[in-house]
Order: sequence, then C-alpha cells, then structure tokens
Amino acid sequence: MGARRALRLPQCPARSSAPPHEMSGLNSSPSPRWNDPVPPIHSTATPSSTRPIRAACLRCLTALLLLTISLGSTAQSIDLYEGETRVEDQSEGARGAALPQALANVAIKLSGDPQVVQNGALASGLGNASEWMQNYRYREDARIENGVPVRTQNLIARFRPDAVDQWMRESGIAVWPAPRPAITVWLGIDDGRGARLVAEAQAQAVNALTRRAAERGIALLYPLLDIEDQSAIQVDQVWREDLSALRAASARYDNRAVLAGRLQRNDNGWSAGWVLLDGDDALQRWSDAGPDASALLARAGDTAVDALAKRYARAALIGTPGRYRIAVSDLSSGVDYAQLSTYLRSLALVRDLQIDATRDGMLWITLDLAAGLESLDASLAVSRQLIPVGQRLDDVPVYRWQP
Repeated sequence: MGARRALRLPQCPARSSAPPHEMSGLNSSPSPRWNDPVPPIHSTATPSSTRPIRAACLRCLTALLLLTISLGSTAQSIDLYEGETRVEDQSEGARGAALPQALANVAIKLSGDPQVVQNGALASGLGNASEWMQNYRYREDARIENGVPVRTQNLIARFRPDAVDQWMRESGIAVWPAPRPAITVWLGIDDGRGARLVAEAQAQAVNALTRRAAERGIALLYPLLDIEDQSAIQVDQVWREDLSALRAASARYDNRAVLAGRLQRNDNGWSAGWVLLDGDDALQRWSDAGPDASALLARAGDTAVDALAKRYARAALIGTPGRYRIAVSDLSSGVDYAQLSTYLRSLALVRDLQIDATRDGMLWITLDLAAGLESLDASLAVSRQLIPVGQRLDDVPVYRWQP
C-alpha cells in the first residue's frame, strides 16, 4: 500500500481525540482506504465538569464549518504560460536540456492540440526556451509502481507571454483563448469495498486526472459532497450515468462542462467508464481498462480536454480580425460597467476596447478583436456572463450582461 496522508482537523481542547481518517492515492498496489461514513451522533448526558471543554469544541467545530461553507469548492488556478517536464536533477545542465520540452508543453496547452509540436515552424522556435523563460521552480513527486516507491522531479517553467504569443502567431497556430471551461467532476470509485464518490477533500487520491487536465490548460472542480450534494445525487446515479441528476447536482458549481466517471477494481486491474457533458449535450462517452488506475485517470483527462478543444479551440479564430461594434443591455450601475470592462479585457480575443456611448438603455462599445464575432460568441459561451440575444440595433449585435 502507498504512503497515506492523514487529513487532520484543527484540534479542540479535549482530553482525548479519535485518530483521523486516512486516505491514499490510487495506484496498482493494494486498494486505497476510503473514509467510512460519519457515525451517528447519540445524545447523552454531559457531566458538568466537561461542559466547558465541550463548549470550546463546539465553538471550534462551528468555526471550522463556517470556514468550509465560506470557502466552497473551487477549481485550481491554471497558468497557460507555465510548462512542466521531468528532470533527472536540479542542475543547470538538466534544466537547460528540459526547457524546450517545457515550452513545447506550453504550446500544447495554449493550442489544445497534443500534436501541435509536429509543426515545423513551431519546433524551430523551441531553441528560444532559455531566452523566453521568466522563472522556474521544481516539484518532487512520490508514487508507487508495482509496489515499489518511486520519486521523480519535475521542472515547472514560466515563459514570457508576449514572446510565446508571437511565436504561436508566426507559426500559424491558433490559440485557444481564455476563459477556458472548467470541468465539474463526479467520480465514483469501487476498490472492492463498495462504490464511493470522490469529494474535493479527497481529490489528491485522483491527482493523475487533475494534473493531466491542468497540463492541458483545463481546471477541474470536485464537489464538496456536503448535505446539499448528497441530497441531489447518489453514487449509483453517477455509476449508471443519470444525466438529469448529474446536471441538476452540478448546477450549483456553475460549470457548463461536467465529467462523470466510474472506476472499478477487477481481477485484471481496473476498468473505467466516462461521459463528458457540455451544457445539454453528451459530448463524448468512452471506456478504458488497464492494470494502473493512475494511467486510466490520466488518459481520461486527455480525452476530456481533447473533446472540449474540438468544440472550443477550433472555433477560437473564426472570422476576420478587426474592429466590431456591440451594444450591451442590463447594465444598472457603475459596478456593472466596471465589471463588464474588466471581463472583456480579460478575453484573449479582445485586443482593445472603446466605450462609444450610452443610449436606448444600452452601452455601445467598439472592440478590437483578433478574430470575428463568431469567435467572440464561442468564447462568451464558456462563462455565460455576456449573452448574445440574437437581435441587432442599427445593424449592431445586442448582448445581455448577467454577471
């Protein structure tokens, strides 16, 4: 069994405490342990001498619950200009030799295409990796392979966005612009002791899935599995791909893309089944099997990102670059105006913007776009904050602001 990492709650002032539950990552060695359900709480009389201690514990637990509620579940942050690759050591020579691969991984992340490095013009620019590097760091990973602990080191390098963007343009490679769709993940795992859903607190156990998606530029969000989630969906509904339940349970996380999967141990290793939803569409279904659960999870990350890239990245640069005018409704305050401006400037397609006027209850804006309005609409569909309403005023398309 791999090394276990204990999840410890803040300690309350008490005379004794039960040992914390533990959980390990998935690998090809014996099964990980999953947390047992929380045992029922029985009402008993409390001796007066222990009441101050119990009160302190309750205050501590209340604070912890409030903190959990306030934080919620969040997807990891993705830096599109950061590339990662394995190194033998942290020497200058090893770093210099690895930087071109790290830069190639940035190109894969930006384009959404794992074959992009086969582009000859792009490959010729990989020699500039050392010159374009802004900063770097290392991460050490530990995993179990065939029952043996294995440690590896990874170089994580960030490159200058201006240089990388110019390199991609000159190579004729379209960039999949921000914002990217995050994916809400509902994953049931049965290691032989019954199927359980993976919560945000347990996501380290399926880090192979999370990391592969991040390497491709997509953030994953795992559910809290709090009372609201448990009331909305059960593991058997994930197991049988109940699409209505999956969409309903995912609504609170406000991600258009949803990945539902089942991972099950069998005599030959592991088997997996997946479905990727994008809004009302079941974008792709697939199954996989093999001796190593981590490999199955990593392949699932690739397949999910590939499917989204086919839908969004290929539509990224449709239409002619230039200046386009739009009208935006439902702006009711100065805060709305500021938020809209910030949002538009965050879009990779928007090179510049100019506020023209306010009339007819709308804000009229001229956008300098790196592609046509078709690409803008495809990019807006990810976050759904600015919605095309399908109408035109004075031949200007109208959009509705809904932050």
